[in-house]
Amino acid sequence: MDKLFKDEPAILVDAYGWIFRAYHALPDFRNSKGEPTAVVHGFLSTLPKIAEFVEKTCGVAGEFAIFFDRGGPQARLAAYADY
Repeated sequence: MDKLFKDEPAILVDAYGWIFRAYHALPDFRNSKGEPTAVVHGFLSTLPKIAEFVEKTCGVAGEFAIFFDRGGPQARLAAYADY
């Protein structure tokens, strides 16, 4: 664990921001049972694309850290109201 992020780029993901984007950007994908799957598809299909971009740009694979807000007021909103 002591080598985490030392030699590789860190890829930080705002999970709910990404989920919101996928929900509004993609068509209404559904599985064979009629359950909506667009958000899951959009969220997961982007991970390899970002990893490939980072590896091509930086020459090494990055490490992902995906964050989910816990709800309530967030410090980032206090720091930057237009977030």
